[in-house]
Amino acid sequence: MNHSLTLVFLVAAGIGLVVQNTLMVRITQTSSTILIAMLLNSLVGIVLFVSILLIKNGVAGFSELVHTVRWWTLIPGLLGSFFVFASISGYQYVG
Repeated sequence: MNHSLTLVFLVAAGIGLVVQNTLMVRITQTSSTILIAMLLNSLVGIVLFVSILLIKNGVAGFSELVHTVRWWTLIPGLLGSFFVFASISGYQYVG
């Protein structure tokens, strides 16, 4: 990937993050807990990536997934969830 395309992707990701956080704050405001917004966010990602893995690698992809899991491979997901939580809270309470 060339530098210009990479820059375009980074800018689009930044814009997407702002839109995502704004929409997730809206979901949080219409539900009883921030966990609803976070769970919806995670479920969409899980369904999307499971579908892509199944289409691309079939059942063998799931076998590879199971064999790849180690305790430390779960840390990025925890950090990502913390980031989403902090972002939603920040947008909701700080602006």
